[in-house]
Amino acid sequence: MSCRVVSWLGTAGVAARLRVNGRDVSLGSGGATMVSTGEADCSVVVMELAKGTVTLGADCGMA
Repeated sequence: MSCRVVSWLGTAGVAARLRVNGRDVSLGSGGATMVSTGEADCSVVVMELAKGTVTLGADCGMA
């Protein structure tokens, strides 16, 4: 899985845009997207948006 650091953060801090495996994904706090690494399926989650920062989490299982 290739997740580029956040490419955009909304000025109100309610949404962030990530580039995951070459695909742009816009998510709010608590939002998640599924991605595949080829070895596992992963859920990438925006854990928190605060003060111009984004905290990401990921949960990966076996494919």
